[in-house]
Amino acid sequence: MKDQERLELLEQIKNIKNCMIDVATRNKDINDIGDYYKRIYWEVNKVFFNMWISNPNPHRELRDFYNYWKNNWLDSYQSRRNYVNWLYKNIELWIYDNKEIKDNKVDFWTLFKQELIDISKKLFDDWHYSSSVLEAMKLVNNKVKEIVKNSAGQEFDWAPLMDRAFSLWSPIIKLSDLSWQTEKDIQQWYMALFKGAMLAIRNPKAHDYIQLEKEKAIHFLFLANLLLMRLKEAGY
Repeated sequence: MKDQERLELLEQIKNIKNCMIDVATRNKDINDIGDYYKRIYWEVNKVFFNMWISNPNPHRELRDFYNYWKNNWLDSYQSRRNYVNWLYKNIELWIYDNKEIKDNKVDFWTLFKQELIDISKKLFDDWHYSSSVLEAMKLVNNKVKEIVKNSAGQEFDWAPLMDRAFSLWSPIIKLSDLSWQTEKDIQQWYMALFKGAMLAIRNPKAHDYIQLEKEKAIHFLFLANLLLMRLKEAGY
């Protein structure tokens, strides 16, 4: 990170802190600066993410911060100021001390299978994080669905599909020859992983993921890629 970029980041952090303190000390109303705060919060969050730094501030909106100080007995103005300054203390010191911060932008898409890139990357790049994850999980589902249909002439979907595909009793997809108990255990664990991905991520209503964060979306995409890679390793 260049010196100018470093100074701009510190200035943005200062602006965030000022917003929080202004609201906490009743100098300004949440409704007047809430949108401004949210915008600069996510701008700074993006910079942190590209530098592989965890955002120390969990309050994505000023209303969240308001609820926090109400529920945690930060009754005095000074206690709220101290809390805000404490949030960013370590990160500010680190930025000040590291004048030559490397820009660690890692293109994680280079680690993914091309079919997943084709279906999810544009959605992700356009900030449609929930849609990129949903499409990735649909890709996994459809891949398994095609294998089961071609092999057994049966059609299942989502969780029941994974039960049928990886069943220890009559598996259609074998991740190994299942001769040893360890191999059977691995088969069962992967069945649970495939099934869990469908139940926990793909199956819930899409509107539950409207606010899906970028970082969480990346983890979900890595899970989808892992499942696709495991199928390929097993020869499917």
